[in-house]
Amino acid sequence: MLHAAAKKKSPLTKLIISGFGCFVVFPAIFLIIGALFGFLVFSYPYKAFSTAALLPEIELPSDADFWKLQEKELDTEVEKSGILALSFAEYNAYLNRVNVPPCYGYALHRVRFTAEKSRPVFYLNGSGFMQKILNLRVEFDKDSGAGIPTIVSYNKFRVPQSGISKYLSDLFLTKLFECGGDKSINKIIAANLPEISGDLIKIKKIPSINE
Repeated sequence: MLHAAAKKKSPLTKLIISGFGCFVVFPAIFLIIGALFGFLVFSYPYKAFSTAALLPEIELPSDADFWKLQEKELDTEVEKSGILALSFAEYNAYLNRVNVPPCYGYALHRVRFTAEKSRPVFYLNGSGFMQKILNLRVEFDKDSGAGIPTIVSYNKFRVPQSGISKYLSDLFLTKLFECGGDKSINKIIAANLPEISGDLIKIKKIPSINE
């Protein structure tokens, strides 16, 4: 009887074992399950976000394109037409006026433009959020006018049309587009969206901004 009684666990021992299971073993199991679930859900978006996308062929401006841009602006002032008709290269020269200081974790180096199926597409080349290369591909909705782009990709990660990723992306872009004042993305691009007419870009003439 004494031997059997000795083998019985005391209430304190049971409490310790039970506490160990509740505060160590079960949280560890949930942590492992959560990590596995997180890996399955976020591994692709993170890989796509951190993998730089190959940029398409873009008509880069030469020195002559900068001169032509200035000449066309002067001609527009004389004619008072209010519309600039530019080649793709000249429009990319115009986009060099965007000058955004590093802000909200992103350093914008340059903005480039191309057309896909007669739709204007902008590429924001820069770095940030622990990524040496973080290129943003943005498309604006012509009908809605200026504002946040409707289609956005961060490197190879395309932001869905709804959900937390869309909300965070819109919040970030709203802030980023405001940076730079008169040389901001809002001023140079979003408020003056281009219209593609054949091989030409048509935009409203705005006052010249010093480089």
